[in-house]
Amino acid sequence: MKRVMSISFGLLVLASALGSGMGCGKGSKDAGPVIASVGGEKITAGEFKDLVERIAPDPDSAKKLLDDPSPMMRGQRNKLLGQLVDATAVIRMAKEQGLDSDPRVKAAVKLALANAYKTAMLSNRMPAKAEPSEAELKAVYDKYATQAKAANQPMPPYDQVKPQLTDAWRRDQQERVMGQLDEEIAKKVPTTYADGYAPAAIKGF
Repeated sequence: MKRVMSISFGLLVLASALGSGMGCGKGSKDAGPVIASVGGEKITAGEFKDLVERIAPDPDSAKKLLDDPSPMMRGQRNKLLGQLVDATAVIRMAKEQGLDSDPRVKAAVKLALANAYKTAMLSNRMPAKAEPSEAELKAVYDKYATQAKAANQPMPPYDQVKPQLTDAWRRDQQERVMGQLDEEIAKKVPTTYADGYAPAAIKGF
């Protein structure tokens, strides 16, 4: 099933926006119905729609989350709104306590923001094509069949495992794009380490 959105990534973006003074109820003239209030700070349907459209992986996913009347999607909407409310409340309280200037918080935010940026760059580079062709599925099967043979393990027939091959194909696509992104970052932002400080490998954050 197609993933609607990454909630954790969306909340990282939200935290960044709120931390920059772009929180709900500030700078927006949206007059839509209020769907939640956090310490007197109103969250309108229009602002929630804007958030969903910003963090969804594509317009179709955003539309489905916002408009689908099914109980499952309504639960997804309510869950995201609840996380939006929780994040707004936590950030507001933390600012009141001066924690937005805390060095520990700044260090954590830097790492989280870098992870959010990398997730966004990966999403932007992923192919628009969501479904593999028959030839691509067979290529995935052949790859795993070769690995199974090398490990002296049995491999089920193609037709038996075909339903699982689409997810494997998508994982392969993501790994390929992630590798390209890592190479691009390394090329455009060269890094050097002092003796004894270089990590053996960096995979994500």
